[in-house]
Amino acid sequence: MNEQRTLDCSTADELAAAYAFGALDSDDDRAMSAHLATCDQPHAEAREMIGAAAVLPAMLEPVAPSAALRDRLMATVAATPQEHRPAATATLVRQPVPVAEPQRAWWQFGPLPAALAAMGLAAAVGFGAWGASANNQVAERDAALRAIASADSIHAASGAVGSGWVIESGDVAMFMA
Repeated sequence: MNEQRTLDCSTADELAAAYAFGALDSDDDRAMSAHLATCDQPHAEAREMIGAAAVLPAMLEPVAPSAALRDRLMATVAATPQEHRPAATATLVRQPVPVAEPQRAWWQFGPLPAALAAMGLAAAVGFGAWGASANNQVAERDAALRAIASADSIHAASGAVGSGWVIESGDVAMFMA
């Protein structure tokens, strides 16, 4: 019978330190991993302990083991039966590489893209000229308004040809129709 153990949040919190330092047996370790992966609660304290346990070895000064400890460890390794597995072999599967078709430039698609590009260029030039003309008209109107605002005197003038205003400012006179 291979039932997987499930943990509640309070049990998970109790086992957090042992889990962080790898001191749980395999069933409890799997249950704790599954609980942390699926639980809606943050278990912030458990996650902080896991992070601290991961950093702790880097904070310690290295200690050289004694020769006796090394000899005991090597004897234990030699006495422990080792599992020898054959080396994994990988089979190479050749897949065809799709050949990319050369891409044509936009002007090589026929007259429609070229005509659209020419129309776009003409529209841009036209809008630029219209904007410059409108800007000149605004500048002329602005100059006239400044002259009126700073004028010493303004007189109405009318004649057989038309009527307008004579604006005098200092020793300069200007006629506006």
